[in-house]
Amino acid sequence: MNNLVTIPRDANALVTLSDGQRYPVAHPIAVKANAIARFAPAVARALHADHDSDWNVTRYCVEGRPAADECRAALAIIDAETKPAAPAKIVKWLTELKFKTRSRTESTDDVEAQLALYARELRSWPANIVEHVLRELGDSSPWWPAWADLLAALRRWSDLLKMRAALETYLDKLPALERQDREAAERIQHEKQAAQEHFDRMYATVRDAFGADAPAPEEVAAAIAFARGCAGGKDTRFILSNLSIDLEKRRPWAAELCKRLAKISKLPPGGQRFDLTAAAAATAYTAWEREYDDRDEFQLAHHELIESGATVDEITAFLVAVADGDQAAIARQSELATAQRARGPLVDRLPRSAGASRHAAL
Repeated sequence: MNNLVTIPRDANALVTLSDGQRYPVAHPIAVKANAIARFAPAVARALHADHDSDWNVTRYCVEGRPAADECRAALAIIDAETKPAAPAKIVKWLTELKFKTRSRTESTDDVEAQLALYARELRSWPANIVEHVLRELGDSSPWWPAWADLLAALRRWSDLLKMRAALETYLDKLPALERQDREAAERIQHEKQAAQEHFDRMYATVRDAFGADAPAPEEVAAAIAFARGCAGGKDTRFILSNLSIDLEKRRPWAAELCKRLAKISKLPPGGQRFDLTAAAAATAYTAWEREYDDRDEFQLAHHELIESGATVDEITAFLVAVADGDQAAIARQSELATAQRARGPLVDRLPRSAGASRHAAL
């Protein structure tokens, strides 16, 4: 939208817009720019135009949530800029157009009736638009316009009327929109509260399991938040769920990993190389979950470390190194995955109850 730069006092002077174009002060483009310049910024930003194939504005819509009082103030500005002309002026402009154009031979009564009909229809249109369209038609065509052609020209220049329609529609819908916003805010608050309660229950289990070695609540929260920001797709689900599960199962490496992720998440962006990728989520599936995704070398290598009795430091260092893209660790990952596959189908080594419960869950 153009913003008004200069507003001359003289009605015959030119208006300079921010794009450098100059228009007579009563030109529809200048009047529109003058009105928009006085809108509240939130309203001006919220009004978005739809265009046809010739780039004519077909309608406006309101996006976002501009305040109702600011929208009403914009409507008052539009009303002030779109007042109709006095009937005598409309007749004068139509008469001038009649003298400039030609039409089929008509009786005096027909001409007078036509002028009266056009004048009556034009009373509902803004004065500056009516004057501009009638003068433009007189300068661009030798023929008297049919009403359909005149109406199409009026609509092309009626952006402020289209803005008024959009704002009025928005204000009519605003109570329902505000109710939806409140309901959404309440739902989000409820979900946050439920998530916090779930986290508190999970952390109570972690604290009981690890005692003095337990990661602090903020370390667990930071680790989970960091993982959420680094992974996508199914890995987000596994990071969030399995890190909690492995903590609750008293796996020491999971507690240590939480502490390390919490430290990594505090590094400045320029120094943070750690990136969880789709193939290297820094947590483990449970054993039977791995069975249903045995193509993932990272998970296979992880389970090989666990089953081979690796220490907490070894497991944690491997997780972080692979996720950080360390080439030596990635090469070792393939070796460990091969060793894990050589052990045979994992499902054959699971406790029968665990495998059965897993199949039942699926």
